[in-house]
Amino acid sequence: MQLKEIVTNPVETVGPESSLLDAAKTMLARDLCWLPVPEEGKVIGVITDRDITIRGVAAGLDAKKTKVQDVMTGQVFSCSSDGTVEDACTLMEEEQVRRLVVVDDNDELVGIVSLADIALQTRGGQSAEVLKKVTEPS
Repeated sequence: MQLKEIVTNPVETVGPESSLLDAAKTMLARDLCWLPVPEEGKVIGVITDRDITIRGVAAGLDAKKTKVQDVMTGQVFSCSSDGTVEDACTLMEEEQVRRLVVVDDNDELVGIVSLADIALQTRGGQSAEVLKKVTEPS
């Protein structure tokens, strides 16, 4: 099965110049814990609820003034929309992540795929195996 068959799209995103407060409000409104941060169509990072709380608030930064780009995770793991679910599972296992950015041939954001998406679509033991490997201590 190809990722383009199960990808979540459209994707809620947040700009790098947005405040942490704006990102947190978007997460709250959409019940999300993770947002891609695109710039000119390319994903330059992701911001998580953990980035906001640990790198931002717990570090004493002002959520109204601090920009997403200041605390986002810059390392982005992505798969091609033409890739397979198995490719995504392998990358999730290797990098111990539960979500991937899905890009087109120009590396532009087309969606995201999560472990939950895979579990709902494959109905097999594959997602359980990925979850086991993702949660193993590195």
